[in-house]
Amino acid sequence: MTSQSPVLTPYQRIGGEAVVKQLTRRFYEIMDELPETYALR
Repeated sequence: MTSQSPVLTPYQRIGGEAVVKQLTRRFYEIMDELPETYALR
C-alpha cells in the first residue's frame, strides 16, 4: 500500500486565504497611493 500526498491547489500552495488577503490589501494600498491609478478606481 502506498501513501499519497494530497494534491494542493495553487491557492493552497501560495498560503491560502491569509496570504491572498495580505496581497489584496497591499495591492489596494498601492492603488490608493499612485496618482496614475486614480482613473482606474
